[in-house]
Amino acid sequence: MRHSVMHKSDLPDFEGSYLFHLDDGTTVRQTMFINDDDEPYNLPADIEHIVSWEDLPTFDLENVYGPQNADKLKDHIGERILVADEVSKLKSKLNYLYDEGIDNSSLLKDIMDETYTARFKIADGSHYVLAYLLPQPPELKVSDLNIGDIIQLKDNEKRKYMILGKNEDVKSICIYDHILKEDDLVNWKKVKI
Repeated sequence: MRHSVMHKSDLPDFEGSYLFHLDDGTTVRQTMFINDDDEPYNLPADIEHIVSWEDLPTFDLENVYGPQNADKLKDHIGERILVADEVSKLKSKLNYLYDEGIDNSSLLKDIMDETYTARFKIADGSHYVLAYLLPQPPELKVSDLNIGDIIQLKDNEKRKYMILGKNEDVKSICIYDHILKEDDLVNWKKVKI
Protein backbone atom coordinates (compact mmCIF):
# COMPACT_ATOMS: atom_id res chain seq x y z
CA MET A 1 0.00 0.00 0.00
CA ARG A 2 1.29 3.45 -0.90
CA HIS A 3 1.48 6.05 1.88
CA SER A 4 1.49 9.77 1.01
CA VAL A 5 4.17 11.98 2.53
CA MET A 6 3.29 15.56 3.42
CA HIS A 7 5.76 15.97 6.30
CA LYS A 8 8.31 13.94 8.26
CA SER A 9 5.70 12.27 10.50
CA ASP A 10 4.27 10.54 7.40
CA LEU A 11 7.46 8.49 6.93
CA PRO A 12 7.65 4.85 8.09
CA ASP A 13 7.85 4.26 11.86
CA PHE A 14 10.31 1.37 11.63
CA GLU A 15 13.79 0.93 10.21
CA GLY A 16 13.87 -1.12 7.06
CA SER A 17 13.94 -1.11 3.29
CA TYR A 18 11.18 0.73 1.48
CA LEU A 19 10.27 2.00 -1.96
CA PHE A 20 10.29 5.80 -1.96
CA HIS A 21 8.46 7.62 -4.78
CA LEU A 22 10.05 10.98 -5.56
CA ASP A 23 8.52 14.08 -7.11
CA ASP A 24 10.53 13.60 -10.33
CA GLY A 25 8.67 10.34 -11.02
CA THR A 26 11.44 7.97 -9.95
CA THR A 27 11.13 5.18 -7.42
CA VAL A 28 14.11 4.43 -5.16
CA ARG A 29 14.67 1.42 -2.92
CA GLN A 30 16.37 2.66 0.22
CA THR A 31 17.07 1.31 3.70
CA MET A 32 15.86 3.92 6.16
CA PHE A 33 17.13 4.12 9.74
CA ILE A 34 15.81 5.80 12.89
CA ASN A 35 18.27 7.72 15.10
CA ASP A 36 18.23 8.03 18.92
CA ASP A 37 15.82 10.97 18.67
CA ASP A 38 13.32 8.84 16.71
CA GLU A 39 14.12 10.83 13.56
CA PRO A 40 14.39 8.98 10.22
CA TYR A 41 17.65 9.26 8.32
CA ASN A 42 19.37 7.77 5.26
CA LEU A 43 16.51 8.89 3.05
CA PRO A 44 16.91 8.91 -0.76
CA ALA A 45 16.13 12.66 -0.96
CA ASP A 46 15.14 15.66 1.11
CA ILE A 47 11.70 15.27 2.66
CA GLU A 48 10.09 17.80 0.29
CA HIS A 49 11.01 15.58 -2.68
CA ILE A 50 9.45 12.38 -1.29
CA VAL A 51 5.87 12.02 -2.52
CA SER A 52 5.03 8.62 -1.02
CA TRP A 53 6.48 5.35 0.26
CA GLU A 54 5.49 1.70 0.37
CA ASP A 55 6.83 -1.56 1.77
CA LEU A 56 8.93 -3.64 -0.58
CA PRO A 57 6.82 -6.18 -2.43
CA THR A 58 7.32 -9.80 -1.48
CA PHE A 59 7.14 -12.70 -3.88
CA ASP A 60 3.47 -13.63 -4.15
CA LEU A 61 2.47 -16.87 -5.87
CA GLU A 62 -0.86 -15.26 -6.79
CA ASN A 63 1.10 -13.05 -9.22
CA VAL A 64 2.70 -16.04 -10.99
CA TYR A 65 1.09 -17.05 -14.25
CA GLY A 66 1.78 -20.17 -16.31
CA PRO A 67 0.29 -22.02 -19.29
CA GLN A 68 -2.84 -22.96 -17.32
CA ASN A 69 -3.87 -19.38 -16.38
CA ALA A 70 -2.07 -17.29 -19.02
CA ASP A 71 -5.32 -15.95 -20.46
CA LYS A 72 -5.86 -13.99 -17.24
CA LEU A 73 -3.00 -11.70 -18.33
CA LYS A 74 -4.64 -10.70 -21.64
CA ASP A 75 -5.78 -7.43 -20.04
CA HIS A 76 -2.13 -6.71 -19.14
CA ILE A 77 -0.65 -6.84 -22.65
CA GLY A 78 1.61 -3.81 -22.98
CA GLU A 79 2.55 -3.82 -19.29
CA ARG A 80 5.89 -4.73 -17.73
CA ILE A 81 6.23 -8.23 -16.27
CA LEU A 82 9.01 -10.56 -15.16
CA VAL A 83 9.43 -13.73 -17.24
CA ALA A 84 11.33 -16.98 -16.72
CA ASP A 85 11.02 -20.70 -17.23
CA GLU A 86 11.46 -21.57 -13.52
CA VAL A 87 9.87 -20.13 -10.35
CA SER A 88 13.31 -19.78 -8.73
CA LYS A 89 14.41 -17.50 -11.59
CA LEU A 90 11.29 -15.36 -11.18
CA LYS A 91 12.14 -14.96 -7.48
CA SER A 92 15.72 -13.98 -8.33
CA LYS A 93 14.55 -11.41 -10.87
CA LEU A 94 12.14 -9.90 -8.35
CA ASN A 95 14.94 -9.70 -5.77
CA TYR A 96 17.27 -8.02 -8.28
CA LEU A 97 14.53 -5.57 -9.20
CA TYR A 98 13.76 -4.47 -5.64
CA ASP A 99 17.01 -5.17 -3.78
CA GLU A 100 19.49 -3.92 -6.34
CA GLY A 101 17.35 -1.73 -8.57
CA ILE A 102 18.15 -3.78 -11.69
CA ASP A 103 15.16 -3.52 -14.01
CA ASN A 104 15.01 -6.89 -15.70
CA SER A 105 11.32 -6.64 -16.52
CA SER A 106 9.97 -7.17 -20.02
CA LEU A 107 7.08 -5.75 -21.97
CA LEU A 108 4.30 -8.33 -22.46
CA LYS A 109 3.47 -8.31 -26.18
CA ASP A 110 1.11 -11.28 -26.55
CA ILE A 111 -0.34 -14.40 -24.98
CA MET A 112 0.06 -17.40 -27.27
CA ASP A 113 -2.72 -19.96 -27.69
CA GLU A 114 -3.01 -23.17 -25.68
CA THR A 115 -0.92 -25.21 -28.14
CA TYR A 116 2.17 -23.45 -26.70
CA THR A 117 3.77 -24.30 -23.38
CA ALA A 118 5.73 -21.04 -23.35
CA ARG A 119 2.71 -18.77 -23.82
CA PHE A 120 4.15 -15.40 -22.78
CA LYS A 121 5.63 -13.48 -25.71
CA ILE A 122 7.69 -10.41 -24.81
CA ALA A 123 8.83 -7.42 -26.87
CA ASP A 124 11.97 -9.08 -28.28
CA GLY A 125 9.91 -12.04 -29.59
CA SER A 126 11.06 -14.54 -26.94
CA HIS A 127 8.56 -16.89 -25.32
CA TYR A 128 8.51 -17.94 -21.65
CA VAL A 129 6.60 -20.47 -19.56
CA LEU A 130 6.11 -18.25 -16.49
CA ALA A 131 5.23 -14.61 -15.95
CA TYR A 132 5.12 -12.53 -12.78
CA LEU A 133 2.75 -9.58 -12.78
CA LEU A 134 4.47 -6.53 -11.29
CA PRO A 135 2.60 -3.73 -9.56
CA GLN A 136 1.93 -1.20 -12.27
CA PRO A 137 2.79 2.47 -11.78
CA PRO A 138 -0.17 4.75 -11.29
CA GLU A 139 -1.64 6.35 -14.40
CA LEU A 140 -0.09 9.64 -15.38
CA LYS A 141 -2.16 12.78 -14.88
CA VAL A 142 -1.55 16.25 -16.31
CA SER A 143 -1.42 17.61 -12.75
CA ASP A 144 1.58 15.29 -12.06
CA LEU A 145 3.60 16.79 -14.92
CA ASN A 146 5.53 20.02 -15.28
CA ILE A 147 7.10 21.84 -18.21
CA GLY A 148 10.56 20.34 -18.66
CA ASP A 149 9.57 16.85 -17.45
CA ILE A 150 10.48 13.94 -19.72
CA ILE A 151 7.93 11.31 -20.80
CA GLN A 152 8.04 8.33 -23.13
CA LEU A 153 5.66 5.74 -24.50
CA LYS A 154 5.57 2.63 -22.32
CA ASP A 155 6.34 0.35 -25.28
CA ASN A 156 9.07 2.52 -26.86
CA GLU A 157 12.03 3.05 -24.54
CA LYS A 158 14.20 4.72 -27.19
CA ARG A 159 12.20 7.90 -27.77
CA LYS A 160 11.78 10.45 -25.01
CA TYR A 161 9.91 13.75 -25.16
CA MET A 162 10.21 16.91 -23.10
CA ILE A 163 7.00 18.60 -22.04
CA LEU A 164 7.02 22.04 -23.67
CA GLY A 165 3.62 23.29 -22.53
CA LYS A 166 0.80 22.47 -20.15
CA ASN A 167 -2.84 23.53 -19.89
CA GLU A 168 -4.53 22.49 -16.63
CA ASP A 169 -7.94 23.84 -17.76
CA VAL A 170 -8.29 21.38 -20.65
CA LYS A 171 -5.98 18.78 -19.08
CA SER A 172 -3.46 18.64 -21.89
CA ILE A 173 0.28 18.90 -22.47
CA CYS A 174 2.40 19.75 -25.49
CA ILE A 175 5.39 17.65 -26.58
CA TYR A 176 7.37 18.30 -29.76
CA ASP A 177 4.57 18.73 -32.32
CA HIS A 178 1.85 16.84 -30.44
CA ILE A 179 -0.79 17.80 -27.95
CA LEU A 180 -1.74 15.01 -25.57
CA LYS A 181 -4.91 15.03 -23.50
CA GLU A 182 -5.03 13.33 -20.11
CA ASP A 183 -6.83 10.28 -21.59
CA ASP A 184 -3.89 9.82 -24.00
CA LEU A 185 -1.41 9.57 -21.11
CA VAL A 186 -2.45 5.99 -20.27
CA ASN A 187 0.25 4.78 -22.72
CA TRP A 188 2.94 7.12 -21.40
CA LYS A 189 5.23 7.17 -18.38
CA LYS A 190 7.39 9.82 -16.73
CA VAL A 191 11.11 9.07 -16.88
CA LYS A 192 14.35 10.52 -15.66
CA ILE A 193 17.27 11.14 -18.01
